[in-house]
Amino acid sequence: LTGQTDGTTSFTRSYATNTTVTLTAEATYSGAAFLRWLRNGLTYATTPDATITITSATTMMAVYEIHTLHVRSSGGGSGVLIAASPSDIDGNGGGGAPYDLLYNDGRAVTLTAPLTAPNGNVFQKWQMDGVDYDTNPATTVMMDLDYTLTAVYVYVPGTIPEPPVSPSGI
Repeated sequence: LTGQTDGTTSFTRSYATNTTVTLTAEATYSGAAFLRWLRNGLTYATTPDATITITSATTMMAVYEIHTLHVRSSGGGSGVLIAASPSDIDGNGGGGAPYDLLYNDGRAVTLTAPLTAPNGNVFQKWQMDGVDYDTNPATTVMMDLDYTLTAVYVYVPGTIPEPPVSPSGI
């Protein structure tokens, strides 16, 4: 109704009731392939071109194949620095766990955990979605779904000086 046409998301356009509108999404966005259109939160079309008839307020969303990699640590104290390579679609390349990264579908991502955590505990293994995954501090995951990778650290006797034992009665 205001004469505006296409735009960069997110944007709003107003149409008279029963107006037919064709939306065209880019085939790829930041390297991610177009997946589907959602109309008011429900799948509407699986092709980049979608034609709708406006009958009421409608929200259309183009969905691209982006997956979340949740990076966590256990037993290492707070802020275990875990590197991620390559950087995610927002340019993030790791940091103090916990953190989340966004990757395009099919991207291979390598996470590298330090051998020793800030609290002195030693790297033991990676778990993916709660299941043992790899014992190498550098592990690679193919981003075809959302995943949670947890670097698990354990106390190893002799690796951290134990506090002195007080003589009894003191």
